[in-house]
Amino acid sequence: ILPQKLFGFTDIYSDTRGGLFFVFRYGEQYIWCYQNRRSGTVANRKNSNCFARIMKYDNGIIFEEQTEKIVKFEHAIDLIVVDETIITSNIGLLERSFDFQIFVQQKAKEAAATVESSQLFTGMDKLNDYLASDVKSHKSYRKKMMKVVDSPVLKMKTADLWSKISTLPRWKGKFKEPVDGKIPIESVKEIESMIDLLIERFTVSEVSGQEYDTEVKKKAEEVSD
Repeated sequence: ILPQKLFGFTDIYSDTRGGLFFVFRYGEQYIWCYQNRRSGTVANRKNSNCFARIMKYDNGIIFEEQTEKIVKFEHAIDLIVVDETIITSNIGLLERSFDFQIFVQQKAKEAAATVESSQLFTGMDKLNDYLASDVKSHKSYRKKMMKVVDSPVLKMKTADLWSKISTLPRWKGKFKEPVDGKIPIESVKEIESMIDLLIERFTVSEVSGQEYDTEVKKKAEEVSD
């Protein structure tokens, strides 16, 4: 989605989806910033769409001096792109304008293959059908599924995993007993519980015993005696 040509220190490119790209150079580093079109962006609403006009003149179709204001830049950045990383707090924009759901679906599919190769569960065809579904509630679990590839749970043996989830209060009764060395996954609830289990969504305080539902975690440093 990024323009290929770079001119000058700071460049501006219109985007066909209705936004502007800026690129800032810092030595050999390029930082791309994307500003989505806002209601106050068009300075003169009587004229044609400002982005179409920018593209028209930028492509060399015609040259004519523009005396009126064409576009107003807002003090806002919706996306920052550094190397191969996109930084944003507006996931909805990625979903609406940049087909982010396709990316998520592909990554979730790759994660499902990792789960299948672990040989811990059966019913992986049901998992793939769930991830491909357009049901709204399934979309949030597609995003969670992307975290599964690094799950330490996948490195466990079935017997060891079952001894844990069959006795811990959080997971007891969530899954059926293994059959032929694999835990069966047959329902939507079991699929969602499996994903929650693999990303270790829930944490428990060693001090208070309180259980927490957390979206973001990182491995803590070891505590020395």
